[in-house]
Amino acid sequence: MIRDDHHTVDLLVAGAGLAGLYAALQAAELGARVTLVSKGSLRSSNSFYAQGGVAAAIGPDDDPSQHMADTMLVGRGLCDPRAVELLVSDAPARMADLERIGVPFDRDGDGHLALGREGGTAAGGSCTRAAAPPASTSQRC
Repeated sequence: MIRDDHHTVDLLVAGAGLAGLYAALQAAELGARVTLVSKGSLRSSNSFYAQGGVAAAIGPDDDPSQHMADTMLVGRGLCDPRAVELLVSDAPARMADLERIGVPFDRDGDGHLALGREGGTAAGGSCTRAAAPPASTSQRC
């Protein structure tokens, strides 16, 4: 453990999941001094163990309004509709950002993102919106 009582940062990010890592990268790109802390290694984060991947309405059979409907359905009344609307409307652009910075995702034979089914979709799982890291970099079954 390193102790430094005089370390000054602009942003302290707690957590090493996708959201925390993305926030740290965005702030660093803007010139902020960022420190990221986690309770364990990056491989012990929930994002690393998430087998379904990152959900975004980026497939030809999907759109943010359907993603919102699905999220509200599986949330069973516990989701804040304003927060969900922001999440699903912003998700396609954030996926593009992740690709831009080189985050690896599974690809199909044509080089496009290989999108899988997301659990809990209203269409009985026919909608594909989950982009996952390559199997060699995750703990997927």
